[in-house]
Amino acid sequence: MIAVVLLLLGQTAAAAPFNLSHSGRAVDTTGVPIHGSHSLELELFDVTTGQSRWDHNYGTMDFDGGYYAVDLAGLQTAWFGRDVELEVSIDGIALTPRSPLASVPHALVASAAPTGTTTDIDAGCTSPGQLLYNTDDDSLRVCNGTSWFIVGQDATGIAFNGTANQYVDGTYAATCLAYRNPAPGYAAAVDSGQYNIDPDGDGTPTQAYCDMTYLGGGWTLVLHATYTGSLPAAPGLNVNLATRRSTDVGSPAGYSGINTAGFYWMAMDPFKGVADQGTELRFESDSFPSHSVLEDFSMNSAFSLDGSNESTIRTELCNGAANCFIDAQGLSTVGNRQDNHSQECLPSYQSQSWWYDNCFNYNVTWTSDRGHFSGSSNIDPNTNHWSWWVR
Repeated sequence: MIAVVLLLLGQTAAAAPFNLSHSGRAVDTTGVPIHGSHSLELELFDVTTGQSRWDHNYGTMDFDGGYYAVDLAGLQTAWFGRDVELEVSIDGIALTPRSPLASVPHALVASAAPTGTTTDIDAGCTSPGQLLYNTDDDSLRVCNGTSWFIVGQDATGIAFNGTANQYVDGTYAATCLAYRNPAPGYAAAVDSGQYNIDPDGDGTPTQAYCDMTYLGGGWTLVLHATYTGSLPAAPGLNVNLATRRSTDVGSPAGYSGINTAGFYWMAMDPFKGVADQGTELRFESDSFPSHSVLEDFSMNSAFSLDGSNESTIRTELCNGAANCFIDAQGLSTVGNRQDNHSQECLPSYQSQSWWYDNCFNYNVTWTSDRGHFSGSSNIDPNTNHWSWWVR
């Protein structure tokens, strides 16, 4: 019978993987240290599940006065969130009982931070130094007296100004994706919600809703429509091009997900500014968050919707028709015809701005007609909502 006295010395669990330096002394049942060459194998087990987390066979080693020293390499910090035990095997015999691994005392007083959600983060705070663990994104926040910031971000933070999020130094990211993947020196946004963006870079912000979670986040909402069975879809759709370029239809402020009621369409100049810095236009419906995606997305000066997989959009959104909205040469508005029909489409559709080709198929401004609003969609022909996102 052999017994082992263990000593483990390791670095902190701040990085993964990491190593532990391990030494022990093997003695027989009479307390006499073993000598000479013996094989050594170590294995880590999860106490709760009994699952083996790690093992390594060190082969034959020399034991001097019973002592040996090895490294436990390639360990993962996540394993130590639960109780683990080390099993030592010498000459193929597993010694019992296994030895529990315990953390070294580090602080005289310790306490867990209170938990909260993104709603609590948006509400702000009043106690500088207060901590809060956000269970929505697994981030630890600290209060500066007015707003919550992510601990460990040595960068210009993001704060809610009462209407929308923006950088605390008064500047704005160009798009939602730029907030999600910021320039050096700026904190990365992790919470979905209202943000002030500046796609044109002129210092004048546009309020937008940002989805910071779906497929890595960074999506800018540019259009949202609700089927109502009546017209018009919203005031402000039957306007000239100059107004449509500069003025939102509706507001993103009330958006809270695909089932949000109402109509919103970003002004076309910031819409194009976001498009110029993105590569994807995603069409979301009630049942399909990624109903269809226009890849390599771009807009020309007439605001046409262009991409490398337009045939896919025709199939999925226009039932395969060749005169899909994606084929329009530009955006039609009052006094600015961009369709290819023998008769102008716009007057037949209450002069609501849209990408008309031959006055046919998918048109989310035609909220009184199921065939136009969603019926031409192959995948979700009965949807009551559409959201368009750019990233």
